[in-house]
Amino acid sequence: MARSSDIDFSFEEKLEVSAVVHRLMSHGASFLRDGRVTYVIDKEEMFDWQSVPALELERVLAIADTESADFSFGLAVFLDDRFTGGDLLFHPGHKTASFMVTINRKLLFGSQRFCDFGWYLNRLIPVFEEFNLTSFTASDYS
Repeated sequence: MARSSDIDFSFEEKLEVSAVVHRLMSHGASFLRDGRVTYVIDKEEMFDWQSVPALELERVLAIADTESADFSFGLAVFLDDRFTGGDLLFHPGHKTASFMVTINRKLLFGSQRFCDFGWYLNRLIPVFEEFNLTSFTASDYS
């Protein structure tokens, strides 16, 4: 059975998705793979992920920021140049978010199955603190 690793984040107030995405990019994250952005706007709990050309990123972010916040919005994010990353999901209300470690998962040194959460947190926490992060929880389970 495959393992799942995710980090849940809580914030003091509703996040502006585009501001978070741009701040992550200024810290070295990328939302592009093969010139495309993978995202989901989920209003009906179907999680139908879409892929669009890079030029459409700003249009997608504008939708995430202008629609009511009663939906989930997610993007595939890469945290290094080796495409290590996962799915960043903003939950309804956009005061909570989750990072699901799904792409080229980093493992703890010496471990064959447990996620190196420190590696991911070192890249995400400095950005998220700027948006009034109040707490986080990391889970690794099968």
